[in-house]
Amino acid sequence: MKSVHLICRREGIGLKGLTLVARDQHIYESCCWAFRPTDDIESLVGGWIYLHPVSKNSPSEFGGVIREVHLTQREGVAIEDGYILVIEAREEGRDQAWRGANHGMAWTGGVIEASLPHEVA
Repeated sequence: MKSVHLICRREGIGLKGLTLVARDQHIYESCCWAFRPTDDIESLVGGWIYLHPVSKNSPSEFGGVIREVHLTQREGVAIEDGYILVIEAREEGRDQAWRGANHGMAWTGGVIEASLPHEVA
């Protein structure tokens, strides 16, 4: 099982690129993430995502289980290939500390091994 932490800034009252698609099932889409070609994005299906709107030093405000990953195109940016992550929101996705790459320019911790009790249950 894998997980990923991402910085996802606020846009208005919500998180940028996060859209509710099925209220009754708590399903959201988060778009459009430009992962490195070396990241095994497909390995995230069934794993966890954590969105941190402020910084790596602040806890996640949204998270859940990644149900699907879809390739998409990002317009007007240097890296055109991006990914839509379909997420089932879970309470355990909130208030989690950043894990993974932590250098100054990191917007993602990268794809990491799941290690928290709710991730491996």
